[in-house]
Amino acid sequence: MAISLFGLRRTLTWSDFRRVQADPPGDNDPPADAANTSVHPTLSVVITWSGDPPTYVIGDGVVVRVSFDAAGSYQYSWVAAKSADDRASLLAHEQGHYDLAALLARDCFFQLVALRANSYSSESAVNADKDAVRLATIGRQQEIFDLYDAGTSNGTNAAGQATWSGYVRTAFTLPASPPSPPVSGVQAMKSILDVLSDAGEI
Repeated sequence: MAISLFGLRRTLTWSDFRRVQADPPGDNDPPADAANTSVHPTLSVVITWSGDPPTYVIGDGVVVRVSFDAAGSYQYSWVAAKSADDRASLLAHEQGHYDLAALLARDCFFQLVALRANSYSSESAVNADKDAVRLATIGRQQEIFDLYDAGTSNGTNAAGQATWSGYVRTAFTLPASPPSPPVSGVQAMKSILDVLSDAGEI
């Protein structure tokens, strides 16, 4: 099994979302979701051991995969009646959900790769560190999604959306400090949680 990260970048289109019949929000209603983007990051590691007593390490098998869940993703029917500009803005908001999930998965990937430098006295100790990394990254996905929706009024607040799009852009483009070499062709960048922490969002 190779050391790999899959699904870091994907461009969503409205055709990715099945349509669900719903009445549009009224003029005096609070901002409502136009769609739902379901993303499922998964991870796996290969644990090897040697010696007597055995020493356990994470071997040449770290795989993190970001999967768009088409069955769980949908758009409300009223979106089709919006203007082209409004539809583009709403789609950009849904793209942000995917990108945030992918960035958390990317940061999980690099933290798992870093664990390969450790030696452990038991397989359970390896799994404890692996689970801690998962909880600290992709385990926070729903929390970050909720903050994103609140900060952007579900994509209807242009200023808030621009701010959060800036966070995503920074996490994709600002190299990690200190810099580190790419892993399987993926460059280490500043983590999305550090970007959000610096901005006071978390």
